[in-house]
Amino acid sequence: MNPTAGPSAPPVLPHGPASKQAADASRRAAAAPSPERTLRRLFLTLFLRGRSSRGLRKETAPKSVGSKLALTLGFYTLFGLVALCFKGQPVFALAVYLHGMTFVFLGMFVAASAGEVLFNKEEADILLHRPVTARALLWAKVGVLVQVSLWLAVAFNLGGFVVGVWAIDGGWTFPFVHAISTSIEALFCTGCVVLTYQVCLRWWLRDSVSRAAFLLTAAYLVRDRDVKLRVYPGLAPMLVMPVIFLVQDHGRGDSGGFGIAFAGVFLGLIPVLGLTLVQYSQQWQAADLFRAAPIAGPAPLCHGARQAVLCLLTLPVLVVFGLIAWALRGHSANLALLLPGVMALPVFALVPNLGGKGVPLSLPTEEAKSANRGVTMIGVMLASGVLSGLATWAWSGGWFVWLLLAELIIVGALYVGLRVSLAAARWPSLE
Repeated sequence: MNPTAGPSAPPVLPHGPASKQAADASRRAAAAPSPERTLRRLFLTLFLRGRSSRGLRKETAPKSVGSKLALTLGFYTLFGLVALCFKGQPVFALAVYLHGMTFVFLGMFVAASAGEVLFNKEEADILLHRPVTARALLWAKVGVLVQVSLWLAVAFNLGGFVVGVWAIDGGWTFPFVHAISTSIEALFCTGCVVLTYQVCLRWWLRDSVSRAAFLLTAAYLVRDRDVKLRVYPGLAPMLVMPVIFLVQDHGRGDSGGFGIAFAGVFLGLIPVLGLTLVQYSQQWQAADLFRAAPIAGPAPLCHGARQAVLCLLTLPVLVVFGLIAWALRGHSANLALLLPGVMALPVFALVPNLGGKGVPLSLPTEEAKSANRGVTMIGVMLASGVLSGLATWAWSGGWFVWLLLAELIIVGALYVGLRVSLAAARWPSLE
């Protein structure tokens, strides 16, 4: 009997083959990667693999995920060789070019890929029943975005690293310093996009039903072929008239500005027509789930769809109109004429939802009437002409600020009234 045995005595380990198996098992457990590392690796594989292999041929498809990534990195490296044109130039000019182009390329990549990484429907193949926390899941996805962004940034700047060494005031320290600044830039791009998604989904769309409707509408606007073929061709002809007014406004000097004001107010047509077209779908029978859910009315669903149309359709067109106006006039002094139209957007976006209508993906495509869109277009054109003429008059008369204050009060009152009316709407009877 061991005299030291007792409640506080250390356990006696077995000897022989059993002890060797236990030691081998403990070593394997210690050598196994952490759950966070495993999640990052799996999400990276899922992201690089792509959403679908439909349409690929066996002879042209990439042999592996590594070959697909190598092809992308090779393209970025070749495009980055444009930096060789800065050979013999000062380091400042080279650094401005590299950082500017890196910011543009990484910004476009992260903005285009963040939705696929953060909201991937195939992630259920990874998670299954595993007890993964939301924090670990988000950090793994952000890690994938940062990792791929760093790879692309390094590939694009490889030529710049070499050119910087042989610059007029360069040296062997340039690659190290530029690598640090480029890494910070990649982190900044990724952080801004992820923060924007979090702000939109957590603060702007705090209601879970509105958030789900936002993601559903955004997914159909980006992925569904039937919805894209209906929405985008329907919006394109409506955007010709603002561009014509912007071009006609070119060359009038400071006396012009009606085209910019008209383009800003004409933006109200985009959410009106976009929400009208989004409510039609070939899978409209699935909208019966909205009624089965514990929702008093369609207001949360309409709110999420409205925000998706404003973000994915209206905001890009606003940026395009602003760039066209700036490029044609050569200065940004008259861009403030876009403000009356931008301020009226919330009211225009509520028009299709009056009475609880405009629920996304809830009507069959056979009920889509082009005549109704024509009437809507005429109404918005009349409102655009009146408001844009008033804005131009106020701009030339020097009381544009007072016009904005008056419009803010009127738009605020209309918006509150329309939101209250929409919140009081209930599901119509099926009979």
